[in-house]
Amino acid sequence: MSIYQSKYLLAIFNKESSLMRLSWNTSSEELNADGVKFEMDAILKHIEKHRPLKVIADTTDFNYSVNQDMQNWIVNYFLNKVILFGVERYAIMVSSEILDEVSTEQINSDEEEDVLIKYFDDDDKAMNWVNEI
Repeated sequence: MSIYQSKYLLAIFNKESSLMRLSWNTSSEELNADGVKFEMDAILKHIEKHRPLKVIADTTDFNYSVNQDMQNWIVNYFLNKVILFGVERYAIMVSSEILDEVSTEQINSDEEEDVLIKYFDDDDKAMNWVNEI
């Protein structure tokens, strides 16, 4: 069921599988930092309300250029709240080019016992990973 929709983002939640899917669209290039935070805060409200165990965020069409300040906000605020609200697996769909950039970082983090966040360029692989819980 669709639980949130804006010009920039669509969120769908399947209660039976406890899966939330997020899809950013190309109009996200119009957003500024406050707009991105507004959209992500809206998602947090739905994560808090519905308490999914699994999230797949498709960012392949996310066209906002994330700077260091925004990265810090995402890690220190958004992802901390995601963990607090009980999400156990958070898959991020990215383009193949971006996946190449984060692969080394991801390999190092996979050595940790419980991986919460992982990047994918293939929806089936992302779905298989989130369903491992």
